Amino acid sequence: MVIALDSFFQSIHPGHPYVVTKQSADWPHYEHRSDVDILCTNADDTTHLIELYLRLANPCEDVRKSLNGDRGRVDIFVDGDLDLRFDVYGSPPWSGVSPAFTEAVLKRAQRRGGARVPWHLHDLAIRLWEYTQYHEARPDKVKHLDYVRERWDPALVGVLSEWCSRPLTSYPTPLQALWQQGQA
Repeated sequence: MVIALDSFFQSIHPGHPYVVTKQSADWPHYEHRSDVDILCTNADDTTHLIELYLRLANPCEDVRKSLNGDRGRVDIFVDGDLDLRFDVYGSPPWSGVSPAFTEAVLKRAQRRGGARVPWHLHDLAIRLWEYTQYHEARPDKVKHLDYVRERWDPALVGVLSEWCSRPLTSYPTPLQALWQQGQA
Protein backbone atom coordinates (compact mmCIF):
# COMPACT_ATOMS: atom_id res chain seq x y z
CA MET A 1 0.00 0.00 0.00
CA VAL A 2 1.54 3.26 -1.17
CA ILE A 3 -0.85 5.68 0.53
CA ALA A 4 -2.53 5.59 3.94
CA LEU A 5 -6.05 6.62 2.97
CA ASP A 6 -7.13 7.46 6.52
CA SER A 7 -4.20 9.89 6.90
CA PHE A 8 -4.87 11.41 3.51
CA PHE A 9 -8.55 12.08 4.19
CA GLN A 10 -7.82 13.40 7.68
CA SER A 11 -5.48 15.94 6.10
CA ILE A 12 -8.26 17.46 3.96
CA HIS A 13 -9.62 20.73 5.31
CA PRO A 14 -12.93 20.02 7.12
CA GLY A 15 -14.72 22.54 4.91
CA HIS A 16 -13.75 20.87 1.62
CA PRO A 17 -16.97 19.40 0.17
CA TYR A 18 -16.52 15.71 -0.69
CA VAL A 19 -17.64 12.20 0.25
CA VAL A 20 -16.03 8.86 -0.48
CA THR A 21 -18.67 6.59 -1.99
CA LYS A 22 -18.96 2.79 -2.07
CA GLN A 23 -16.17 2.00 0.39
CA SER A 24 -14.96 -1.56 0.52
CA ALA A 25 -15.44 -3.70 3.61
CA ASP A 26 -11.76 -3.28 4.58
CA TRP A 27 -11.76 0.52 4.28
CA PRO A 28 -9.42 2.44 4.67
CA HIS A 29 -7.17 -0.31 3.31
CA TYR A 30 -7.20 -0.98 -0.40
CA GLU A 31 -6.17 -3.67 -2.85
CA HIS A 32 -3.59 -3.09 -5.57
CA ARG A 33 -5.34 -1.72 -8.72
CA SER A 34 -8.45 -0.63 -6.84
CA ASP A 35 -10.18 2.73 -6.91
CA VAL A 36 -11.61 5.30 -4.53
CA ASP A 37 -14.74 7.08 -5.77
CA ILE A 38 -15.29 10.64 -4.61
CA LEU A 39 -18.42 12.75 -5.06
CA CYS A 40 -17.77 16.48 -4.62
CA THR A 41 -18.91 19.89 -5.82
CA ASN A 42 -15.81 20.66 -7.91
CA ALA A 43 -13.84 17.88 -9.58
CA ASP A 44 -11.04 20.23 -10.64
CA ASP A 45 -10.38 21.46 -7.08
CA THR A 46 -10.60 17.97 -5.61
CA THR A 47 -8.30 16.30 -8.17
CA HIS A 48 -5.81 19.14 -7.66
CA LEU A 49 -5.92 18.63 -3.90
CA ILE A 50 -5.32 14.87 -4.30
CA GLU A 51 -2.45 15.46 -6.71
CA LEU A 52 -0.79 17.97 -4.37
CA TYR A 53 -1.01 15.60 -1.42
CA LEU A 54 0.44 12.72 -3.43
CA ARG A 55 3.31 14.82 -4.72
CA LEU A 56 4.14 16.68 -1.49
CA ALA A 57 2.92 15.00 1.69
CA ASN A 58 3.12 11.41 0.48
CA PRO A 59 5.69 11.52 -2.33
CA CYS A 60 4.74 9.14 -5.10
CA GLU A 61 7.00 8.86 -8.11
CA ASP A 62 4.34 8.49 -10.79
CA VAL A 63 1.08 10.43 -10.31
CA ARG A 64 -1.14 11.15 -13.31
CA LYS A 65 -4.10 13.52 -13.25
CA SER A 66 -6.76 14.01 -15.90
CA LEU A 67 -9.95 16.07 -16.10
CA ASN A 68 -12.94 15.76 -18.40
CA GLY A 69 -15.69 18.25 -17.61
CA ASP A 70 -17.01 17.59 -14.11
CA ARG A 71 -15.07 14.32 -13.78
CA GLY A 72 -11.48 13.81 -12.81
CA ARG A 73 -9.04 11.02 -12.20
CA VAL A 74 -5.79 10.74 -10.29
CA ASP A 75 -3.77 7.56 -10.76
CA ILE A 76 -0.83 6.35 -8.71
CA PHE A 77 1.57 4.02 -10.52
CA VAL A 78 4.25 1.92 -8.85
CA ASP A 79 6.90 0.39 -11.10
CA GLY A 80 4.72 1.22 -14.10
CA ASP A 81 1.68 -0.60 -12.72
CA LEU A 82 -1.51 1.06 -11.46
CA ASP A 83 -1.65 0.90 -7.68
CA LEU A 84 -4.63 3.14 -6.87
CA ARG A 85 -7.07 5.32 -8.78
CA PHE A 86 -9.13 8.21 -7.46
CA ASP A 87 -12.28 8.74 -9.57
CA VAL A 88 -13.68 12.19 -8.80
CA TYR A 89 -17.19 13.27 -9.75
CA GLY A 90 -18.37 16.89 -9.57
CA SER A 91 -21.96 15.72 -10.09
CA PRO A 92 -23.76 12.37 -9.85
CA PRO A 93 -22.47 10.05 -12.61
CA TRP A 94 -25.64 7.92 -12.66
CA SER A 95 -28.33 8.56 -15.26
CA GLY A 96 -31.53 10.19 -14.05
CA VAL A 97 -30.07 11.35 -10.71
CA SER A 98 -30.61 15.03 -9.90
CA PRO A 99 -27.47 17.19 -9.69
CA ALA A 100 -28.91 18.52 -6.40
CA PHE A 101 -28.30 15.06 -4.91
CA THR A 102 -24.62 15.97 -4.43
CA GLU A 103 -25.50 18.82 -2.05
CA ALA A 104 -27.91 16.61 -0.12
CA VAL A 105 -25.22 13.94 0.29
CA LEU A 106 -22.64 16.48 1.43
CA LYS A 107 -25.00 17.97 4.02
CA ARG A 108 -25.64 14.59 5.68
CA ALA A 109 -22.11 13.19 5.36
CA GLN A 110 -20.53 11.37 8.30
CA ARG A 111 -16.96 10.37 9.20
CA ARG A 112 -15.57 6.86 8.78
CA GLY A 113 -11.90 5.91 8.78
CA GLY A 114 -10.89 9.57 8.58
CA ALA A 115 -13.01 10.25 5.49
CA ARG A 116 -16.39 11.86 4.94
CA VAL A 117 -18.88 9.24 3.76
CA PRO A 118 -22.56 9.30 2.74
CA TRP A 119 -25.41 8.83 5.23
CA HIS A 120 -26.56 5.20 5.10
CA LEU A 121 -29.64 5.78 2.91
CA HIS A 122 -27.64 7.89 0.44
CA ASP A 123 -24.99 5.16 0.42
CA LEU A 124 -27.61 2.52 -0.42
CA ALA A 125 -29.04 4.69 -3.22
CA ILE A 126 -25.57 5.29 -4.69
CA ARG A 127 -24.78 1.58 -4.67
CA LEU A 128 -28.11 0.71 -6.24
CA TRP A 129 -27.65 3.32 -9.00
CA GLU A 130 -24.11 2.04 -9.59
CA TYR A 131 -25.40 -1.52 -9.99
CA THR A 132 -28.37 -0.53 -12.17
CA GLN A 133 -26.29 1.57 -14.55
CA TYR A 134 -23.24 -0.66 -14.98
CA HIS A 135 -24.13 -4.30 -14.18
CA GLU A 136 -24.60 -5.39 -17.80
CA ALA A 137 -21.08 -4.31 -18.77
CA ARG A 138 -19.57 -5.13 -15.37
CA PRO A 139 -21.11 -8.23 -13.75
CA ASP A 140 -18.91 -7.64 -10.66
CA LYS A 141 -21.20 -4.70 -9.83
CA VAL A 142 -23.59 -7.25 -8.32
CA LYS A 143 -21.66 -6.66 -5.08
CA HIS A 144 -23.55 -3.35 -4.78
CA LEU A 145 -26.93 -5.04 -5.20
CA ASP A 146 -25.95 -7.61 -2.57
CA TYR A 147 -24.88 -4.81 -0.23
CA VAL A 148 -28.27 -3.09 -0.63
CA ARG A 149 -30.13 -6.35 -0.03
CA GLU A 150 -28.14 -7.08 3.15
CA ARG A 151 -28.79 -3.62 4.58
CA TRP A 152 -32.29 -3.10 3.24
CA ASP A 153 -34.20 -0.15 4.67
CA PRO A 154 -37.74 0.60 3.40
CA ALA A 155 -36.96 4.33 3.63
CA LEU A 156 -34.66 3.86 0.62
CA VAL A 157 -37.72 4.00 -1.64
CA GLY A 158 -38.30 7.62 -0.62
CA VAL A 159 -34.67 8.58 -1.29
CA LEU A 160 -34.79 6.96 -4.74
CA SER A 161 -38.08 8.69 -5.58
CA GLU A 162 -36.85 12.07 -4.37
CA TRP A 163 -33.53 12.17 -6.21
CA CYS A 164 -33.95 10.05 -9.34
CA SER A 165 -36.30 10.40 -12.30
CA ARG A 166 -36.04 6.67 -13.05
CA PRO A 167 -39.30 4.84 -12.22
CA LEU A 168 -39.12 2.33 -9.36
CA THR A 169 -40.19 -0.41 -11.78
CA SER A 170 -36.83 -0.02 -13.59
CA TYR A 171 -34.91 -1.39 -10.61
CA PRO A 172 -34.08 -5.09 -10.15
CA THR A 173 -37.09 -7.33 -9.51
CA PRO A 174 -35.83 -8.67 -6.14
CA LEU A 175 -35.80 -5.11 -4.79
CA GLN A 176 -39.28 -4.40 -6.05
CA ALA A 177 -40.55 -7.24 -3.82
CA LEU A 178 -38.77 -5.67 -0.83
CA TRP A 179 -40.34 -2.30 -1.62
CA GLN A 180 -43.81 -3.82 -1.69
CA GLN A 181 -43.19 -5.38 1.73
CA GLY A 182 -42.03 -2.00 3.07
CA GLN A 183 -45.09 -0.22 1.75
CA ALA A 184 -47.59 -2.74 3.14
